[in-house]
Amino acid sequence: MDLYDVNLINRRFVINNGEYKLLLQLNIIPLLHTTNRILLLQLKETEHLKIVAYDEKNQNILPVVDQDIDQIISSIKKISFPDNLQKRILGLSNSKSNNNKPIYFKPLSNEVEILTTSEAGTAFSGDQQIYLKFDAINRITPINFVYGAFDGINIQMYFEVNKESLSLIKNWGILSPIEIYHNNKHCGEFYAQRTFLVNDEIMSFECMPKIVAILNSRKTGWLKIEKINPLDLSDFLVSSVGLYDSVKFPSGYPSTTEWYIIVVPLVGIDIQKDFGVGNVQFCTASNGDIVDILKFEPKFSSYNAFALVNVNSDTLYHAFAQAKKQIEQAVDLLVNILKDDSLYSIHSTGKHLMERDNSIFEQKIIIPTWVYIEIPFKCGKLVCDYSEITKQGNLLVSESFEQIKHELNKIELLLLKTNGTNNKELTPLFNSLKWIRRAWDADDFDDKIIYSIIALEFIVSKEPNTPMMDKSLRKKCKGAIRKIIAEIDNPATNTTLYSQQVCDKFDRTYTESPFMGKLKTLIERLNIPVSDAEMELIVRSRKQRNEIVHGENDSRLPTDEVYRLCECIGRIAFYKLFSLEEEL
Repeated sequence: MDLYDVNLINRRFVINNGEYKLLLQLNIIPLLHTTNRILLLQLKETEHLKIVAYDEKNQNILPVVDQDIDQIISSIKKISFPDNLQKRILGLSNSKSNNNKPIYFKPLSNEVEILTTSEAGTAFSGDQQIYLKFDAINRITPINFVYGAFDGINIQMYFEVNKESLSLIKNWGILSPIEIYHNNKHCGEFYAQRTFLVNDEIMSFECMPKIVAILNSRKTGWLKIEKINPLDLSDFLVSSVGLYDSVKFPSGYPSTTEWYIIVVPLVGIDIQKDFGVGNVQFCTASNGDIVDILKFEPKFSSYNAFALVNVNSDTLYHAFAQAKKQIEQAVDLLVNILKDDSLYSIHSTGKHLMERDNSIFEQKIIIPTWVYIEIPFKCGKLVCDYSEITKQGNLLVSESFEQIKHELNKIELLLLKTNGTNNKELTPLFNSLKWIRRAWDADDFDDKIIYSIIALEFIVSKEPNTPMMDKSLRKKCKGAIRKIIAEIDNPATNTTLYSQQVCDKFDRTYTESPFMGKLKTLIERLNIPVSDAEMELIVRSRKQRNEIVHGENDSRLPTDEVYRLCECIGRIAFYKLFSLEEEL
């Protein structure tokens, strides 16, 4: 018995001459008297619901045993439903009934009934084993486990774990995956969305698969489409939130490149006449292409300036990303040309005298989050505001924050010590927190990676050097270097000076510790809980940062890995801050 039966999705159930479709499949473990699989069925074209048990072996519905109704109701309430059903689900209750029938439908709320029986034991399907892996070592068996699947993607999971088990995974964080095993079969990775204290001894977890978890915190912005393939659109939307390559295109799907027209509006710029910078055309609202766009979507009519670029790409999202970068680079170049105080053109590298206005240095060009994409040969069109893809809420400081206030005393004292000073130990660490916050808040994924690595560099900056080569060996190597250089037969070369310069360079190289060496030493010295996977993530992120800075590549880290990077660096910063408390 698997946790999820894909064959039930399109199955129709006939009950009392009514045709029902599957809304939700539940697996509740343990369920003492009833088979573990519970189905929530919806009457066709209505919101009438029936709750039944399902016999996987015989593929037929069964009644729920009376003793299990309360637990089933409680388990269903752990699942988030669409708004039109959520209120009724939360209103479910098990009222007393005087029905003497052996099997009957018992009402639980308005238009919600459960098929029930008082004859215990006949439907029981046997033990179902669940265990969880939070790390490579520990296996944890939950106290209660609820698995709810609306379909093969929209899956939710709820479980409870006792305090004793939680002590085994103290260094685990909710940004890390949880592996689920059912009857020793791997059932995928899930990510905790919320944790709640049931009581002093038990904590509950609400989880989702990664793709659902990330998309759950997003909402599709304003969107208008025409003749856009659903697969291309899905790939565009999920890639826009950092879930690259999450949409699997079927075999045989055309993978040829196509031409795309991408247009974004601009704010803070007045264009008197259309002009081009590289591949980017800067246009007024009277441009013929722009006029056609305004006919398709009048929302663009509030803007007076636009950037247009044609790109050849394999997907809708790749075309958008490629064009966005080209437009940003063209705007970067344009701003640096226009913000020139030289009397001659292009920062005095040109020959033309230019009129200047001192007010230009306060002005800035803004690229709004609206985009128009057209596939000319397929007549496909898309307009959206991609800023709304991420839901913006408030960062909650709950009453429970008071519970850790005494643990913050150490950090607060350090903060007070650094106020108005430039403490060589503390200032870099508090600067690291500033850059971590910028990494969390940045909209651009490239910026997130750059800022996070800057934060890490502040943390490591004051770590002591551990020479790669001891002094006696360095002395022998420098002696050999001087001997080789002395043998150079070139009158133009001052061998003495050259020898000293090379030896100084050699000394610095093998006296100073490499960055990652310092970081590993710091982690080991303070016993900071950084996993091998997190160290590998830091290495990849530094490599990506270097590629971004040198223009070799764009960021391709998934959203969840960027978040884990920020959290990991923040953890290193706090461990180092706490280590300084006794010293300062």
